[in-house]
Amino acid sequence: MPIESPSTPAAKGRPHGSRPAPRREDPAPRGSVRFLQAALALGAVVLAGSSLLELQALRDDRERVADRIAEAPLTEETRLTLERRIARADAASEIRLAVATYLVETELDALARPATTADDPEAQVRRLELAADLAAEAFALRPSAWEAPTLQGAAIYLARRRSSDRRLVTEYEAWDAPLTRARRLAPGIDDPHRFAASAYLELWNALSPEKREEAVGLLRRAFASPRTFGRLIGAWLELADEPEDAMAAMPDLPHVWEGLQRELARRGHWSAFFDARERWRDALERSLEARLREAERHARGGDLETARELYLEVVATSPLEERFAPLVERALAAAPPGPWQPRLGARLRPRLERDLALDLVDRSSLPPELVGRLAGLVGDLPEPIEARAELAAGRLVDAERLERRAPLSRSHEDWQPYWIVKARELLARGHPGEAGVALARVAGGWRDHPAHLLVRRDVATAAGDTATLAVTERRLEGLAAEPLPPEAWRRARGRAETALYVGDTAESLRLSFAAVPGSSSVVEVLVDGRVVTARRARTGRELRVDVDLASGSHLVEMRTLAGADPVPGTTLAAGGRDPSRRRGAADDR
Repeated sequence: MPIESPSTPAAKGRPHGSRPAPRREDPAPRGSVRFLQAALALGAVVLAGSSLLELQALRDDRERVADRIAEAPLTEETRLTLERRIARADAASEIRLAVATYLVETELDALARPATTADDPEAQVRRLELAADLAAEAFALRPSAWEAPTLQGAAIYLARRRSSDRRLVTEYEAWDAPLTRARRLAPGIDDPHRFAASAYLELWNALSPEKREEAVGLLRRAFASPRTFGRLIGAWLELADEPEDAMAAMPDLPHVWEGLQRELARRGHWSAFFDARERWRDALERSLEARLREAERHARGGDLETARELYLEVVATSPLEERFAPLVERALAAAPPGPWQPRLGARLRPRLERDLALDLVDRSSLPPELVGRLAGLVGDLPEPIEARAELAAGRLVDAERLERRAPLSRSHEDWQPYWIVKARELLARGHPGEAGVALARVAGGWRDHPAHLLVRRDVATAAGDTATLAVTERRLEGLAAEPLPPEAWRRARGRAETALYVGDTAESLRLSFAAVPGSSSVVEVLVDGRVVTARRARTGRELRVDVDLASGSHLVEMRTLAGADPVPGTTLAAGGRDPSRRRGAADDR
């Protein structure tokens, strides 16, 4: 039995052998509890009082700003709009920023419109001065806010510009310093950079060499915005000593080089125009490559829907030329399956039709399986085109099924290329007799098409038909020697194409123009999908293009880059190159 010390409180006055009573914590003194409760209550009162004081201060601040608005020369509608904006703001700096933003944006909108007699320059200046004061106050309240110095600099600039104040130049630091401060505070935000670029552009002749260098950097960033590019490019080209100098401010983006081409063409700066076009191709190729990599990342991450959209966007936006064919192949091969989209199909159809035009001269740009996939993405095709796509995809049975569905229209003009390609396919499969039956359906001018004559020559050779072979050979020799007439070109808006037969190898192409609306047009010439030159077209003047042409049939295309569509004249493949001219000679530009 344990022995307890008699000195312990539990042992005193307790019978020997009884259990000790459980110990209990001594309760806190009543004074301490009351003090804690009083402290908590006081804290709540202080917080409530502080919140009430803040709300009252915010109300007072709204009233003060509203009073200043009431004194400004504003319409009743504008005043009500600003009061609503003030009521929604929940901080003193935001109240001022809301008003300053509205006043500056209103002035920018007014500058974009033609001036009217209702405009009061003095009132506009007073409104902008109020905006500058409020923005400065907002910056003092919140020094980290980049919006405040941006609005302050913009408001001072616009006010002095509106009033033709010489201080716009003599005391330019008043507006330039806030804009510089804003750019430092927010290097990743475009607004202060764009406004500064616009201001420097307007004051270009007054800028020091150092400021001009800074302005070029700002313009390069500002031009990345399509909207800003469209607004400033005209002024920038007017200021540049030479069009080539203007290119120093161009960011390497496809939309920039594309827009620059339009502006240079409008001014007739052809050498710079062709340079901008090549830079557009380079930038576009890099952009499409980046889009393919992004699509691949989405596909690896399991986001197949986004990946499909990106892949098909590459197919839809790639130019119809040989250089971009590898990108199109990669995108078509990798795009995940998905539902048919009519809008996308309409954008893809020109690519399919051009590939079929290349296929007619036996120079398809896509592998058969991808032609079939492209046709499926286009969807809703006329039967002759769908049947040709099935042939190009190597699906003869499906092509014949479509053929049988249209027995009454098989002699139509649209079916003629189908019979030529079908005969070639049948001959390749070892059926010269059936190929001859298909060729017999070819009618009209298509019987003189190089593709028809080449297949007929091969079918006659396979069948041992020497008489038909001799006639066909003579006709091919005539095609090689005779210039193509203007009616041999198939014309559509912005482009024209024809099939050209070359007997022996040729080293140049001679094109003439029956008519060129206006002073001149600029055309791009492609042979079998490859861009060979871009030149100015002029009525009655022959265009000689150095290009190696192998024996056989070739697809020749002309795309109008600037001006109205020219009317092609005669076309002929020539034997030698012109030593007096280099490709893209300056006088053609």
